[in-house]
Amino acid sequence: VSVDGVNWLTLKGRHTTTSNPNGANWGSGYTGISGGGSVPEWIQESVDLSPYSGKKIQVRFEQVTDDAVPSQGFAIDALRIPELHFQDTLANDNGWVSNGFVRSTNVLPEHFDVQALLYQGSQFTVNDVPVDLASGQGTLTIPSYGSSVNRVVLIVSAYAVETTQLAQYQLAINLK
Repeated sequence: VSVDGVNWLTLKGRHTTTSNPNGANWGSGYTGISGGGSVPEWIQESVDLSPYSGKKIQVRFEQVTDDAVPSQGFAIDALRIPELHFQDTLANDNGWVSNGFVRSTNVLPEHFDVQALLYQGSQFTVNDVPVDLASGQGTLTIPSYGSSVNRVVLIVSAYAVETTQLAQYQLAINLK
Protein backbone atom coordinates (compact mmCIF):
# COMPACT_ATOMS: atom_id res chain seq x y z
CA VAL A 1 0.00 0.00 0.00
CA SER A 2 1.18 3.55 -0.65
CA VAL A 3 -0.06 6.99 0.34
CA ASP A 4 2.17 8.81 -2.16
CA GLY A 5 2.73 6.32 -5.03
CA VAL A 6 6.49 6.36 -4.36
CA ASN A 7 6.97 4.60 -1.02
CA TRP A 8 5.33 1.21 -0.62
CA LEU A 9 4.68 -0.98 2.41
CA THR A 10 3.82 -4.68 2.38
CA LEU A 11 0.89 -5.47 4.65
CA LYS A 12 0.40 -8.53 6.82
CA GLY A 13 -2.51 -10.80 5.99
CA ARG A 14 -3.94 -13.88 7.69
CA HIS A 15 -1.94 -16.18 5.39
CA THR A 16 1.26 -14.16 4.88
CA THR A 17 4.60 -14.85 6.52
CA THR A 18 7.77 -12.96 7.33
CA SER A 19 9.76 -16.14 6.64
CA ASN A 20 12.37 -15.48 3.98
CA PRO A 21 13.69 -18.86 2.75
CA ASN A 22 14.84 -17.55 -0.64
CA GLY A 23 15.92 -14.02 0.20
CA ALA A 24 13.04 -12.52 -1.75
CA ASN A 25 10.39 -11.69 0.87
CA TRP A 26 10.32 -7.91 1.24
CA GLY A 27 8.28 -7.91 4.42
CA SER A 28 5.15 -9.95 4.77
CA GLY A 29 4.41 -12.23 1.84
CA TYR A 30 3.40 -15.65 0.65
CA THR A 31 5.69 -18.59 0.13
CA GLY A 32 4.87 -22.11 -0.95
CA ILE A 33 1.51 -23.34 -2.18
CA SER A 34 -1.76 -21.75 -1.05
CA GLY A 35 -3.87 -24.05 1.07
CA GLY A 36 -0.85 -25.91 2.47
CA GLY A 37 -1.20 -29.03 0.31
CA SER A 38 0.55 -30.22 -2.81
CA VAL A 39 -2.05 -28.61 -5.11
CA PRO A 40 -2.91 -24.90 -4.85
CA GLU A 41 -6.30 -24.07 -3.36
CA TRP A 42 -8.22 -20.81 -3.24
CA ILE A 43 -7.83 -19.17 0.15
CA GLN A 44 -9.74 -16.27 1.62
CA GLU A 45 -7.29 -13.56 2.67
CA SER A 46 -7.87 -10.51 4.81
CA VAL A 47 -5.61 -7.45 5.16
CA ASP A 48 -6.23 -4.60 7.63
CA LEU A 49 -6.47 -1.21 5.89
CA SER A 50 -7.89 0.64 8.93
CA PRO A 51 -4.63 2.60 9.56
CA TYR A 52 -5.36 4.33 6.22
CA SER A 53 -8.95 5.28 7.02
CA GLY A 54 -9.76 8.70 5.56
CA LYS A 55 -6.63 8.73 3.38
CA LYS A 56 -6.33 8.29 -0.35
CA ILE A 57 -4.15 5.21 -0.93
CA GLN A 58 -2.94 3.03 -3.76
CA VAL A 59 -3.05 -0.74 -3.48
CA ARG A 60 -0.97 -3.03 -5.63
CA PHE A 61 -0.22 -6.71 -5.83
CA GLU A 62 3.31 -7.72 -6.68
CA GLN A 63 5.11 -11.00 -7.13
CA VAL A 64 8.75 -11.37 -6.17
CA THR A 65 10.34 -14.75 -6.77
CA ASP A 66 13.78 -16.18 -6.27
CA ASP A 67 16.10 -16.06 -9.27
CA ALA A 68 16.00 -19.78 -9.99
CA VAL A 69 12.31 -20.68 -9.96
CA PRO A 70 9.75 -18.69 -11.96
CA SER A 71 6.74 -20.67 -10.72
CA GLN A 72 3.05 -20.22 -11.43
CA GLY A 73 2.58 -16.92 -9.66
CA PHE A 74 -0.71 -16.10 -8.02
CA ALA A 75 -4.34 -15.39 -8.82
CA ILE A 76 -6.69 -12.88 -7.23
CA ASP A 77 -10.47 -12.91 -7.39
CA ALA A 78 -13.34 -11.16 -5.61
CA LEU A 79 -11.68 -8.18 -3.96
CA ARG A 80 -13.79 -6.48 -1.28
CA ILE A 81 -13.48 -3.40 0.92
CA PRO A 82 -16.76 -3.56 2.87
CA GLU A 83 -16.28 -0.20 4.64
CA LEU A 84 -16.28 1.52 1.23
CA HIS A 85 -19.05 -0.72 -0.13
CA PHE A 86 -16.54 -1.81 -2.77
CA GLN A 87 -16.60 -5.24 -4.34
CA ASP A 88 -15.05 -6.36 -7.61
CA THR A 89 -14.72 -9.83 -9.09
CA LEU A 90 -11.77 -8.49 -11.13
CA ALA A 91 -13.21 -10.19 -14.21
CA ASN A 92 -13.54 -6.80 -15.89
CA ASP A 93 -11.16 -3.86 -16.05
CA ASN A 94 -13.08 -1.41 -13.81
CA GLY A 95 -10.03 0.84 -13.55
CA TRP A 96 -7.53 -1.83 -12.51
CA VAL A 97 -4.15 -1.72 -14.23
CA SER A 98 -2.83 -5.22 -14.87
CA ASN A 99 0.74 -4.49 -16.00
CA GLY A 100 2.68 -7.75 -15.86
CA PHE A 101 -0.43 -9.78 -15.08
CA VAL A 102 -2.87 -11.63 -17.31
CA ARG A 103 -6.63 -11.53 -16.88
CA SER A 104 -7.68 -15.12 -17.11
CA THR A 105 -10.49 -17.52 -16.38
CA ASN A 106 -8.01 -19.63 -14.37
CA VAL A 107 -6.56 -21.49 -17.35
CA LEU A 108 -4.60 -20.00 -20.23
CA PRO A 109 -5.10 -21.83 -23.53
CA GLU A 110 -2.06 -23.91 -24.45
CA HIS A 111 -1.03 -24.42 -28.06
CA PHE A 112 1.62 -26.63 -29.59
CA ASP A 113 4.03 -26.32 -32.47
CA VAL A 114 5.24 -29.73 -33.66
CA GLN A 115 7.97 -30.40 -36.17
CA ALA A 116 9.30 -33.72 -37.38
CA LEU A 117 12.86 -34.20 -38.54
CA LEU A 118 12.80 -37.06 -41.05
CA TYR A 119 16.26 -38.55 -41.45
CA GLN A 120 17.43 -40.29 -44.60
CA GLY A 121 20.90 -41.39 -43.61
CA SER A 122 22.62 -38.34 -42.11
CA GLN A 123 20.44 -35.85 -44.03
CA PHE A 124 17.06 -34.72 -42.79
CA THR A 125 14.06 -32.70 -43.83
CA VAL A 126 11.91 -30.63 -41.49
CA ASN A 127 8.17 -31.20 -41.67
CA ASP A 128 5.63 -29.07 -39.82
CA VAL A 129 2.94 -31.17 -38.19
CA PRO A 130 -0.40 -29.32 -38.23
CA VAL A 131 -1.94 -29.21 -34.74
CA ASP A 132 -5.61 -28.29 -34.39
CA LEU A 133 -5.88 -25.33 -32.00
CA ALA A 134 -9.22 -26.44 -30.56
CA SER A 135 -8.43 -30.10 -29.88
CA GLY A 136 -4.64 -29.87 -29.60
CA GLN A 137 -4.33 -32.93 -31.84
CA GLY A 138 -2.20 -33.51 -34.88
CA THR A 139 -1.29 -36.46 -37.08
CA LEU A 140 1.89 -37.25 -38.95
CA THR A 141 2.02 -40.10 -41.44
CA ILE A 142 5.43 -41.27 -42.65
CA PRO A 143 4.81 -43.74 -45.48
CA SER A 144 8.52 -44.35 -46.12
CA TYR A 145 9.52 -45.05 -42.50
CA GLY A 146 11.83 -48.04 -42.34
CA SER A 147 12.79 -47.81 -46.00
CA SER A 148 14.17 -44.40 -47.00
CA VAL A 149 13.40 -42.67 -43.65
CA ASN A 150 15.52 -44.36 -40.99
CA ARG A 151 14.95 -42.04 -38.02
CA VAL A 152 12.37 -39.49 -36.85
CA VAL A 153 12.91 -36.77 -34.26
CA LEU A 154 9.84 -34.90 -33.02
CA ILE A 155 10.18 -31.39 -31.62
CA VAL A 156 7.20 -30.38 -29.50
CA SER A 157 7.04 -26.73 -28.45
CA ALA A 158 4.27 -25.56 -26.15
CA TYR A 159 3.29 -21.92 -26.07
CA ALA A 160 0.72 -19.88 -24.24
CA VAL A 161 0.55 -16.13 -23.95
CA GLU A 162 2.38 -14.67 -20.93
CA THR A 163 3.42 -17.93 -19.23
CA THR A 164 6.49 -20.08 -18.88
CA GLN A 165 4.74 -22.98 -17.18
CA LEU A 166 5.41 -26.52 -18.32
CA ALA A 167 2.76 -28.06 -20.55
CA GLN A 168 1.65 -31.65 -20.68
CA TYR A 169 1.09 -33.60 -23.85
CA GLN A 170 0.61 -37.18 -24.93
CA LEU A 171 2.29 -38.86 -27.85
CA ALA A 172 0.82 -41.95 -29.48
CA ILE A 173 2.76 -43.90 -32.10
CA ASN A 174 1.02 -46.36 -34.38
CA LEU A 175 3.27 -48.55 -36.50
CA LYS A 176 1.67 -50.18 -39.52
